[in-house]
Amino acid sequence: RFGTGFTGGLICDLLVRTHRPSESGLKYCFGGRSFEKMESLRKRLIDTLNNETGLSNGESLISSVPMFVCNTDEELSRCITNSKVCLNVSGPYVECGEVVVKLCCDNYTHYVDVTGEFGWVKKMQRLYGPSIASKGLKFSMCSGYFVSVIDLGLLHLQNFAVQMSGLPCKEVIHYTHREGYTPKPSTGTVKSIGLSTTDPTKEEIKVESDPYGLCNGKLCLSNIDDITNRNRVNFRPVYNDLVQSWTTSNVLSGPSSMFVHFANEEMGYPYGMDFIFSSKSLHESYLTAIPQT
Repeated sequence: RFGTGFTGGLICDLLVRTHRPSESGLKYCFGGRSFEKMESLRKRLIDTLNNETGLSNGESLISSVPMFVCNTDEELSRCITNSKVCLNVSGPYVECGEVVVKLCCDNYTHYVDVTGEFGWVKKMQRLYGPSIASKGLKFSMCSGYFVSVIDLGLLHLQNFAVQMSGLPCKEVIHYTHREGYTPKPSTGTVKSIGLSTTDPTKEEIKVESDPYGLCNGKLCLSNIDDITNRNRVNFRPVYNDLVQSWTTSNVLSGPSSMFVHFANEEMGYPYGMDFIFSSKSLHESYLTAIPQT
């Protein structure tokens, strides 16, 4: 796996705790772009294992895990060539993601990332999608918090609806409510956002507000314009009697909707071609909803 930032650190920490080096059948290695950060990660993981085991054998356990500094194609290839799966959490992906995708494709290595750079994802589909499919590889992009939680939650909801009624829900509204917590983007996320204004891959998605922007096909529906408009993000605050709260879309509503429709297409439309989805935030008043617009 690659990445020594916030998300990468969390994953490495969880990995060594649940699959202790030299004590688990799962073999893995770590890679990053900075020697200093890799050394800092190594020390952190030693402390994690010492605390987990109550012993002082963390250093000997970590010494069995290969750790690479990867700044060139050759260094990346050394990690990927003998790996079954690559977990890439090192962004911005528009800057350094394609080489990892290409190497995984060339070396028959399955791939997972946590990107939210949808233009880049669309480009990777166009350039490597046919090869990935022909080789039977599994490439899971956008597996980070802001889309995977919504996508998996929706899947469980729809499976439950089918079990109970025999049919999936035709429309789903996802609500979020944050109380006492304001999420802060990581350094990599901030850099990705900063690059978005000059990112050449944003042209891959022709209409930024298109809820089907990630999809590869076109829906053949007589009422496609109506369905598309109902799936578009609406930032106007609305009071919802059902949840007894002011609601409005947020900055992640568009990307979340786009990914949900992409996943629906990839699975063969189990939710239906005319499925309607929206993601909204709950607010105590109209005034608190306004800053979200």
